[in-house]
Amino acid sequence: MLAYSNGSSLHRCKEKNFIEKNFTGLKWQCVEYCRRWLLQNNNLNFESVNFAYEIWKNINFCYNIKTKKQISFFNYENVSSTPPKKGDLLVYDKTFLQTGHVAIVVEVDLCKKYIRVAEQNYHNKIWKADYSREINLNIIKKNSCVFCEVADDHLLGWKSFA
Repeated sequence: MLAYSNGSSLHRCKEKNFIEKNFTGLKWQCVEYCRRWLLQNNNLNFESVNFAYEIWKNINFCYNIKTKKQISFFNYENVSSTPPKKGDLLVYDKTFLQTGHVAIVVEVDLCKKYIRVAEQNYHNKIWKADYSREINLNIIKKNSCVFCEVADDHLLGWKSFA
């Protein structure tokens, strides 16, 4: 799926983007990309937020645009016994550029210990593959439990829909 760039993470476009009649967000912000990805891949959307970091606390469900059925989002803090999976949202804290950030997990390899994400306005570089970044996973064994940590600064955790 195409990703766009404002040319700078600090630039904020005021133009709205829609897919058919579904509002995806302000061009070409990270939240807009995630909403567009969910729409195109799962027929899902979620309510608007002012900043990406607000997704963590303020967005508890998404909805199917065809059936209008609500689907719960579950938060998994970074370092969780539940690893991220394809389609999950990585949500970054306000400490990242005062707006936070959000990305979509597009691939998970627990054996090789990485995830790949798709996103807009992180590095503002052209992707060399069908993902923007590969992020290391740390597998932590504590007592009889195994935990997964995404090795990325400012990350709150991931949101997964049921």
